[in-house]
Amino acid sequence: MPDVSLLALANELLLSIADSLDSERSINAFARTNRGLYLLLNDFLYKHNVTKGESSALWWAARCGQGGAAAKSIAQAGNVNVQWNGFLKLRQFGYLTSMDGEARVVDLLKRNRCSYYTPIYLAILSGHESVADLLIENGADIESCLGPWASPL
Repeated sequence: MPDVSLLALANELLLSIADSLDSERSINAFARTNRGLYLLLNDFLYKHNVTKGESSALWWAARCGQGGAAAKSIAQAGNVNVQWNGFLKLRQFGYLTSMDGEARVVDLLKRNRCSYYTPIYLAILSGHESVADLLIENGADIESCLGPWASPL
């Protein structure tokens, strides 16, 4: 019996398989199967995140200082002004990894009655100037209100 490679399938079929998967985690696992699939599916994964994941990759990139990931998300029409409920989304997506970090964020939100974050605010808060510059270049609203107290800058 001849060896059959997954990469022998047409790209359209591979994209259809990825589209049928139920989560970004599953698509990412599929893409990481080999280099060829990664190259084919990486943009698809960012597009999936933009359309079904509320641009969470852009938010993550802003928090972690990942300019390449931010640029890929923006290239797939990622919303540079996506508004996320700060505490709920931080907890939901696992960005609060330590009790100390969680306590600081909760304190900041309570003190300032802040209801949401945008990627630009998170990039600035995290000290990632190059990502903040990228977001501004792509239309991030630097005057957006983060509650009754401040704009991102």
